[in-house]
Amino acid sequence: MQIFDGETLTTVTASVLLIAAGTQLSAMSLYDYSRIYTGYHKRDIEHIPYNAELRVLTCTHRLDDVLAVRRILESSFPNKESPLAVYAVNLVELVGRASPLLIDHQLGQKASSGGSRSQKIIEFFRSFQQQYSGLVSVQLFTAMSLPRFMHHDVCSLAFDKLASLIILPFHRKW
Repeated sequence: MQIFDGETLTTVTASVLLIAAGTQLSAMSLYDYSRIYTGYHKRDIEHIPYNAELRVLTCTHRLDDVLAVRRILESSFPNKESPLAVYAVNLVELVGRASPLLIDHQLGQKASSGGSRSQKIIEFFRSFQQQYSGLVSVQLFTAMSLPRFMHHDVCSLAFDKLASLIILPFHRKW
C-alpha cells in the first residue's frame, strides 16, 4: 500500500527501537531485583559467630538423599555451644495441580500426594532430632512445584529462614 515513504518508515522504526530500549533501561534503574538479596551476601558459614546456631537448609528428592544429608549433618558435631537448626525440604514434582504448594509439617499440614515417601523422609529427620535432643531443631517442609521452578522455593525458604548453608542433592542419571 506504500502509505509511508522509505525515510518515514526508517524514522518510525528507529524511534520505536529507541523508546523500547529507553523504557527497559529506565525500568532496570528504578527496580533492581538483586536488592532483595543484599542482606544475604555475608550469610554463610565463614561469617557466623563462634557460638551461634548453624542454620542449614537441606533439600531431598528421595530416601537416598536423606541418608547422605544425615551423614553430613552428623559430621557437623552439634553441641550446646554450637547447636544446629535444620530446615528440611522434600522436593516433590508437581503433577495434576495448577499452582505450587509449600507444606509446613509443624503446622500439622498433611501432604496431599506422595505421602508414603514424604512420611518416611519426615520420620527419618524426626529420628535425627530425637537422637540429638536439645542440640538439633528440625523444621520439615514439602515443596510441590514444577522442576524448573524448584530453585525459587529453595532460595525463598533459605532467605526466610536465614540459612547459612544449603545442601542440594546431586542428580545422578545412569
